[in-house]
Amino acid sequence: MEDKNAQRFDEAAAVAAPEIASALLGLPESIKADTQEIRIRTGRPVMLCGLYGVCFLEKSGRVAFTTYKSAMVATKEQVAATLKKASGYSLYSHQESIAKGFITFGSGHRMGICGTAVGTDGRISNVRDASSLNIRIARDHTGCSVRILDLLWNGGIKSLIITGPPLCGKTTVLRDMARQLSSGYRDNYFKVSVVDERFELSNFTDDGESLGINCDVLRGCKKDEGIIHVVRSMAPEIVICDEIGSLSDAKAVTEGLNSGVKFILSVHSSGKEDFFKRPQVRTLLSTGEFETVVFLKNAMNPGQVEEIVKAGDITDEIYRNSHAGYNDICGRKGICLEYV
Repeated sequence: MEDKNAQRFDEAAAVAAPEIASALLGLPESIKADTQEIRIRTGRPVMLCGLYGVCFLEKSGRVAFTTYKSAMVATKEQVAATLKKASGYSLYSHQESIAKGFITFGSGHRMGICGTAVGTDGRISNVRDASSLNIRIARDHTGCSVRILDLLWNGGIKSLIITGPPLCGKTTVLRDMARQLSSGYRDNYFKVSVVDERFELSNFTDDGESLGINCDVLRGCKKDEGIIHVVRSMAPEIVICDEIGSLSDAKAVTEGLNSGVKFILSVHSSGKEDFFKRPQVRTLLSTGEFETVVFLKNAMNPGQVEEIVKAGDITDEIYRNSHAGYNDICGRKGICLEYV
């Protein structure tokens, strides 16, 4: 039986220009299953990044790990054709997303885009003459979140933060948590709402059924607006969202917490020290609602837990390394740990 992640690789690779796609689809299943990114750049070798490290795509449908002399080199036309196909041959309809540097397609695959930025007043409104594409393959590991849920279960689900570096599996774990919690985890069918700004958590080709039978999905809007929307309209028990990256996102979460909703979310960080410094993290911890932080390992160990830390231990550590008073750290004065 073909590996599910190899199937997802094929889906993502199929949007590449014909010659590149043909070589990608001809790769061994073992390479496909372990590949996380496909990088296509004008005038440079097509590269794959995955659990094996980095390798170069050859026309023969093989890969080379030590040299790129025989690697397939992408042309400007191939880059343009790949972007056009990924957009469903409608770049205009994806302009807002492209201005943010990406488009999403298929089962949540995300294509990062670099080229010539177009904009006014310091804001990018479009990217033209694309020269670099990075296809991040949406992977699926059914059941990968169960160990975390089992460790944290104490008669119910509490709000928690999942953090780690790029490609460590944050989105994959969140996707599986939505599926598990809405589909009978410990015989509970929790009402779950997923706010999927970038179409990465849910399957782009369905209406959210891939995330379980008691899950509602709001896609394509900003997280802060989406969080408020689902809390007001769907009465969820749990809201799941990926990459809380701004204070406005964190403030929307705070408003949702005040309505009695639990949140499971992710925050990008390169480790504990980096995690502590992020303003949105300090805002979230100041609510006192997040009891646990799950640190994932790295790109070589996607979905694997590095450490599970009690939020109280984190605030204690922040306090020891700051000049803020303890009441401020705990959020009892309603601040965002602004002195850290």
